[in-house]
Amino acid sequence: MDFEVMIFLSCYKYSYCSTMDSSTKEECSEAQNDIFILPVYILSLILTKLSRTDILNVKLVSRGFYNIIHENYHLLDRRKVRCVHIEYDKRYGRHPFCLKMAFGNVIGENLHIINYRHNEKSAYFECDEGLSRFLKMFDIKHLDYLHVSSIDDNINIFGILNKFFQKGTKADVLSISKLSEKDLTSFLTFIRKFASVRQITLNHICAPSMGTKDVCSLFSSLSSFNTIKYFRIVECHKTMILSTDFVINLLRNNPNIKHLDVGSCNINFLGNVFKEFFVMKQPRIMKNECDNIETILVLFFGCELKQLDDILRKDFSFTENAIEEVLSEEIFSREFKEYESKLYCRYCPKNRHEINRFARVYYCDNTCQKLDSIF
Repeated sequence: MDFEVMIFLSCYKYSYCSTMDSSTKEECSEAQNDIFILPVYILSLILTKLSRTDILNVKLVSRGFYNIIHENYHLLDRRKVRCVHIEYDKRYGRHPFCLKMAFGNVIGENLHIINYRHNEKSAYFECDEGLSRFLKMFDIKHLDYLHVSSIDDNINIFGILNKFFQKGTKADVLSISKLSEKDLTSFLTFIRKFASVRQITLNHICAPSMGTKDVCSLFSSLSSFNTIKYFRIVECHKTMILSTDFVINLLRNNPNIKHLDVGSCNINFLGNVFKEFFVMKQPRIMKNECDNIETILVLFFGCELKQLDDILRKDFSFTENAIEEVLSEEIFSREFKEYESKLYCRYCPKNRHEINRFARVYYCDNTCQKLDSIF
């Protein structure tokens, strides 16, 4: 007997029982309840055979079937989502949770986000339970783009997301608007659910009462990925948790990384990152052809740029690769400097080519108010 037929007969049995008198209804009720005590592996076989149309029909049969479907959505053939934007904002009033989704491709070449407004769906929710129930109806395990935005200090957004994101999730781009001190533990659980990420942006970390040792596990998980091509992390002017070891481990574990943005007011930390970036040995790429041609480090400094520039120049003599200041000017009234070092690839003797390392240093207003207004 086909699985679809089994479901249909069970549904029919329920409908038929509802027309009986009370004397026969109890007997039939016992029979129709058999479907609810089936082993999980049997239920999973049944559910995986159902189309989305069948699922919608079965949900309407009874509250029992509705609950079964919602508890086992992960077993179903769900519609695949490519882009998810989750935002919590009290300005939305009674429905502060905003969800935007897109079902077509949203990532172009070089991880650039393309326009997806034409196929975007939006929904607003009063509570996290409604958001969770809704998202479980879709397949969100392979995403082009995931953005999480919440600047409210009274809600743990990642504790909510951990309820429905599954282990093994993959994302091309993961963008976080703000990571507060209270979020760090739940964010660690969240980031461990991802099997691979190619771009991570942490636009505002605010943890003024924590030190580097308090976030070792988090930074270890972030640097353990070996799929990253672009990484951005900015701590606000009140926070000093970023470490040189974290940045160097990130570069070593991700030999294909092309762009690394680091923002801080910690002048010694940025100086050490600058130095280690130019002196570290070229990581070996064991798979694929070597495309290690250019790596860019961008440092966003929250104080006067001359203070950092004086420290950086002292480190020029520590490397055997010549470091040159190649540019110093203002763009949009913001001063920046660029430094460059060239070396030959160690692992391509037959196809000898240069590897350029660029470090760009900008002044950046990284107060909490400014960072929250941008992202």
